[in-house]
Amino acid sequence: MVELDLEGLAQDIMRRVLRFADDCVVLVGSSKSHQVRFSQNRIDVAKTWNETSIGIMMDKDKRVNVLELSLPSVRDIDEVLEAAEKALLSSQPRPIYAELPEVAAGLKRGVSVVDVRVRDEPGRLIDHVHTAIEAVKAAGARRAAGSIRGNYVSLVLASSRGEASLFDEYTNVYMDVRAFLDGEETGHASQLSRGIDGIDAEALGREAGETARLNSRPIVFEPGRYDTVITPNAAASIMNLAARASSAFFFLMGMSFFAGKLGQSVGSDKFNLIDNPFNPNSRLPRLFDDEGVETRRNVIVEDGVLKGLLHNRFTAKAFNSGLTGNSGWVVPHPWHLEVGAGDYSFDELIRELGKGLVLNNVTYIRFQNYVVGDFSGVIRDGLFYVEGGEIKGAVKGLRFSDNALRILRNIVALGRDVKDIYHWWLEFGTSVSTPSILVKDCGYTKAFGY
Repeated sequence: MVELDLEGLAQDIMRRVLRFADDCVVLVGSSKSHQVRFSQNRIDVAKTWNETSIGIMMDKDKRVNVLELSLPSVRDIDEVLEAAEKALLSSQPRPIYAELPEVAAGLKRGVSVVDVRVRDEPGRLIDHVHTAIEAVKAAGARRAAGSIRGNYVSLVLASSRGEASLFDEYTNVYMDVRAFLDGEETGHASQLSRGIDGIDAEALGREAGETARLNSRPIVFEPGRYDTVITPNAAASIMNLAARASSAFFFLMGMSFFAGKLGQSVGSDKFNLIDNPFNPNSRLPRLFDDEGVETRRNVIVEDGVLKGLLHNRFTAKAFNSGLTGNSGWVVPHPWHLEVGAGDYSFDELIRELGKGLVLNNVTYIRFQNYVVGDFSGVIRDGLFYVEGGEIKGAVKGLRFSDNALRILRNIVALGRDVKDIYHWWLEFGTSVSTPSILVKDCGYTKAFGY
């Protein structure tokens, strides 16, 4: 396969766009991905693919147009740009407009975020799968399923507001393991890393298998409000709600439960939330955002107080704020969330809970009201009843139904068992480093079919 000249492609497209536009950014990304999927204790498919994507933002007279293309599906760039020019000139000027920022220059990493084995040695992913399957069985479950994926990504950004192109590259690996006994007796574990060695497949298989085994002791439970230890898998899903709410775009859309609360308390004084692309296991350790602005560590919530929002150039103009290095061209977003750790081990959190529930995973979260923060989600892979500081059995027939702000405000303790989580149930697609969290008075309703 002939290797693409990403910089040459980006610069060439920019020159073509500037024939009819005032300003332009072109972001070209190339990725090589390996994925291994498995079920019934055996590998189903192992595949490798290469992708090249092209993003183009063009401005003219306060009109803005955005294109997302992929190669080789686009065979005639000139034809596409001709249509883009017509769309740009026929669009309305933006009511809130800000010029493209000057791009960052001379960006360099202090440490490498590339594990070349992710790109060049896919067999190592298969080794992790075999290890996880054996660990699931050793933990007492009967069947293992899941997937592992490794990505190598390289990016080039060319902008009319910069003399030189920006370049970045990184790798990431994430693995999901599910374990099964019979029927609804399932367990789940996931992990994110930048490299091959960061994935502990044996620990993932053991955790999933042990959770499935705990699910074999069902307990009938009534809907209501219960103190709950939320494990990292479930906490990452909930923190994705905060990720979405922290985007200034959703403030403007009237779809954020943080709206109107900047500088106010939105959580317990024990709760801290940071966007940090430079976390050692960030899935997207980007040096620059989609507008060419240098990324940085941003404090979203500090000691329970909402300190800042995440911006692109348009939302920053609307809020009279500075750029934060979080552009998406349409929706600003976090790169990687960190929840501040506490002082408790997981066993200590269970003892502190005394009597209540342990929520292992929550999926398919849907809002009833974005502004208020009311939502509900499907409980998967384990909800466990605790009494006297010991897990007594698995609770069936409930749905997690609560309010995002109430959960954040009801945090009473945090663990020190921080895990790096990324799985496909995360609603905003943001990876999270989070410990287990003890929350009082979580809401549960009756699940459909029970």
